[in-house]
Amino acid sequence: MQASPSRSSLWLKIGGGLALIALAVAGFLAFSSQESAPEVTYTSLAGEKITSESLLGKVVIVNFWATSCTTCIAEMPQMVKTYNKYK
Repeated sequence: MQASPSRSSLWLKIGGGLALIALAVAGFLAFSSQESAPEVTYTSLAGEKITSESLLGKVVIVNFWATSCTTCIAEMPQMVKTYNKYK
């Protein structure tokens, strides 16, 4: 006895849904096991030591730049505006 077209279509949809769910779970597990950033110590402009652990739960912008980089220097006024807006 052969399944009716609507019944086999239903099983096909269920199988496709289960495959999609399995793929989503596998993707989540693959990307959710990321390692934490390494512990780093920064020196502020005032000379104080700041650890990455002391920054947990805070919004932090770390910008690496050089005085020889014209693009880096050009972005500094916007960085100051951003800091003043969210400090």
